[in-house]
Amino acid sequence: MLVYIFVLFSLLCFNVLYNYKPHQYYAYWGATVIFIIAAFRSGEVGNDLERYISMFMSEINRESAKADMEWGYNFLNEFLRFFSNDAQWFIFSTSLLILLPLFILIIKKSSNPVFSMMIFFIIINGFGFFLTAIRQALAVVICLWAFNFANNKKIALPILLIVIAAGIHASALFCIVFLLLAYKEFNQKIYLTLLFISVLIGFGFRINVFDVLPLLGALPIFSEHVEIYSGYSDYFTEASPNFNGLFLTIVPTSIFAYYAIKKNSISIYSRLLCVGTILTNIFASTPMIPRYFMYCTICQVVIIPAVYSTLTKCGKIVMCGTIILLMLYFLLFSLKINGIDNYNFYTIE
Repeated sequence: MLVYIFVLFSLLCFNVLYNYKPHQYYAYWGATVIFIIAAFRSGEVGNDLERYISMFMSEINRESAKADMEWGYNFLNEFLRFFSNDAQWFIFSTSLLILLPLFILIIKKSSNPVFSMMIFFIIINGFGFFLTAIRQALAVVICLWAFNFANNKKIALPILLIVIAAGIHASALFCIVFLLLAYKEFNQKIYLTLLFISVLIGFGFRINVFDVLPLLGALPIFSEHVEIYSGYSDYFTEASPNFNGLFLTIVPTSIFAYYAIKKNSISIYSRLLCVGTILTNIFASTPMIPRYFMYCTICQVVIIPAVYSTLTKCGKIVMCGTIILLMLYFLLFSLKINGIDNYNFYTIE
């Protein structure tokens, strides 16, 4: 845990310095610290990392209809093996491919890139999740760039990037729907009303999509897909559907989405964040569901620093309290959930 406390402390210091005298080199230092932790970790840091390494080294084959759809990840492994089939090269190169584009976008678009990096580091589907879910992390970063170009009123390039991202993780295809929803400039009150209703549904109805999987499995068109996802029904069950899991899944992101829409509803990042938050809240009792909407909720790393500067003193207190809560959750729960609690740097044997 000490290494993560060090990173958090470093980001907090860089953030104070940036606020005192804004300069991009504080962001470069923050990005470097996070990158070192990711790129030079051992192969045991991350629930799924050992399996990804085994696939990279061709020790296990990934053969299924879903694997065939995700041609991009197969191509990536082949490309990386052209240079080396060493496990540490895989960790280093994938960390670079994930974090470098993310940090470039943050530095390019965020009003306070150090603040953005700190948010990325502590949110539920942020840094900790990126260390274990390599395929989806790659897809999320590509889609975030797609949203960036969509924000500039372009459509062909965003769709192309989303298709490429879906070749790495099929769930990225949802981003086409998310974009269509976010392009619609609803009245601010409509977004806030839907957000409030989604919070009530999330806490009150406990909707679990996996409860209907057996029914869908009886239909020929869904049978193969149900088999793929049936194993998720008990994935982190203790962490998600209980009250504490629901509270952390629903409340912090809803607060961020509320202020984003309240203060900057004209931005596509704010609308995407709100769309993702509403969907996450409604299905919060379904294990793993936040990861399918994180393509939208990850937008908080770009939009929240700009929103924060416009808040009243009371709003800033609420935002800071939410961030402190996420820091505690990251250190006390998220590390263990993602299998990164026992951190070790890579050592040459």
